[in-house]
Parts: sequence; structure tokens; C-alpha cells
Amino acid sequence: MNAFKRLLWKDWRMTQAWFYGVIVLIIIGMVVGYSLINYTNEPAGFYPITFLLYVIAGAYIPIMMITELNKEGKTQMWLYTEQPTWKLISSKFTVLVLQSVFLFSIAGTYAYFTIFHWGINSADPVVQNIFTSSNWLITLMGLGWAISIGSNFLLLWAIYHSLTRGFTSKIVRGIIVGIIVVAYTSLENYILSLSFIQNILDSYLVRVTNEFTMQYENGWSVLFSDSPVPLFIILYYAILTVLSIFFASRLMERHVEV
Repeated sequence: MNAFKRLLWKDWRMTQAWFYGVIVLIIIGMVVGYSLINYTNEPAGFYPITFLLYVIAGAYIPIMMITELNKEGKTQMWLYTEQPTWKLISSKFTVLVLQSVFLFSIAGTYAYFTIFHWGINSADPVVQNIFTSSNWLITLMGLGWAISIGSNFLLLWAIYHSLTRGFTSKIVRGIIVGIIVVAYTSLENYILSLSFIQNILDSYLVRVTNEFTMQYENGWSVLFSDSPVPLFIILYYAILTVLSIFFASRLMERHVEV
């Protein structure tokens, strides 16, 4: 446990500057957005700002995962550490997920505040209640998406660098990884387009208020809409995330060199 705590502390120190920088960026976005809404007197303007904050929070895990891996890869840490690879990866995900939860909390708090303060004149009160009640689910889905993409980046990074022994050219390795991504995406899209798969997906759905459109008629207004999310898709990506982390760990145990 002490060894894992040391790994957590190491990953925190490696990411804290970026973490604080993203917090400052989000706060600047909130202040600028608030000022623009005040200046233009368009309450509905906070919706795209809120969406942008969620995008920043969601992109944090994938971007920081690659940043950390590249930084540690240059020191050949994977070759000389006595800790098992799964602990190294678990430490990174733990720190990044906790940091991302904090970023999503900031975005969610801003959304809660602005939906009542600014959006009171641009959205129906009933729709506002739907949005606020769904906000936690939107945040959870955003966090899940970030973890899933982060695990995919981890696996692709491990594949890219595991090819070093056979292919010294970075271009060749990049092309191979690109082919893998395209091939897997094409296969995934084909399988998901099959009629019996669609029937399975449509059997268990949860509707989430996660879309909005803006229209102008005597001032800007916002129309919310919900969309069905197949529960099997959520389960699929959860399994894919676990498998990506597992295979990346196995590849890195073979002493990935950067």
C-alpha cells in the first residue's frame, strides 16, 4: 500500500501543474462567458459555454495520459521499476480520474448556477428541471467517455512503442497503428449496423437530456431534447476499457522502450 501511495504522489506531482492550469483555463472561460452574456444581454449564451467546459473536462484524461506516458517513457521508467505494470497504470488512472471529477464538478456547478440565473428566461422551467436532474448523469457519462478514450490512448501508445523492436521508423509504426484504428473502427461499425445487433441495442434504452439547439426569434432561446442511450453500448465500452488496460499492461510488461 505504501508503494502505491508513493506512485499516487509521483503521478500527482507530475500532473499538478497541468491540473491547476486547466482549472485556471476553466475559470477564465467562465468569467469571459459571464462577461459576454452580460454585455450582449443574451442569457442563452451560457449553454455553449457550459458545453465547452464539459469538453475541456472530458479531454483532460486522454491528453494527460499520453503526456504522462511520453514523459515517463523518456526516462525508461517501465524498464527499471520494481512495481507491476498494473499498479503503474492504476495509479495514473486514479489520479487523473479524481482530477477529472473535480473539473467536471466545476463545470456542473457552473451549469446548475447558470441554468437558473441566466437560463430562466431562455428555457421552459419544466425543461430546466429535466436538465438539472440529468446533469449528474451527463457528467457521469462524460467521465466514462474520458476514461474509455484514455484507455484506448494507453493501448495505442503501448502498441506503438512495442513495435520499436521490429520497426525503427516512427512513420511506419504510426501507419501501422493508424491501420489498426481504421480496421477496428470499420469492424465495430459493421457489427453495430447488423439488424439483430440493433434489435438487442434497442431492447434496453435510457433516455438522457443531452442535446440542445439554439434558435433566434425575438432573442435567443434554447430547445432541449433527449436521446436514447443503449445500455448495452455502455456495457460494451466498459468491457472495452478493461480489455484495453489489460492488453496495454501486458505489452508494457514486455519492457516497452521509447
